[in-house]
Amino acid sequence: FAAYVQNRWLLAISHILQRAEPGCLSGHRLAVTGEPEHMLRPVLEGFIRILGGEVVSEARVGSSGKRAPPATGVVIAGSKLRDGRPVEVSSKIQKAADAGIPVMTIEELLKLVGLDSPRVPGA
Repeated sequence: FAAYVQNRWLLAISHILQRAEPGCLSGHRLAVTGEPEHMLRPVLEGFIRILGGEVVSEARVGSSGKRAPPATGVVIAGSKLRDGRPVEVSSKIQKAADAGIPVMTIEELLKLVGLDSPRVPGA
């Protein structure tokens, strides 16, 4: 069953890539927190990378230091954490709120790149 679901999402990603603007996330650093409801997290991270975005592990504000990593642009929130708790209790969400980093849902990310839904046509 898991292979079937993964295959359906690969079809969905293929469909999305045909409709999305190539490189539309270039130069953007996105942190993902929680588990997406309708896709596996590695698929979401791959989708971000394919569209030119950089997936980072933490929400951080940029620093003026020469060796400091750049700021995280957006935190993408899944529907819940791996342990089942609501994603709102995530430390990435808390750090983003404290730092003024925008938080968006996967649906909002899809709209940002010019898509309305991750659904496979005919599914």
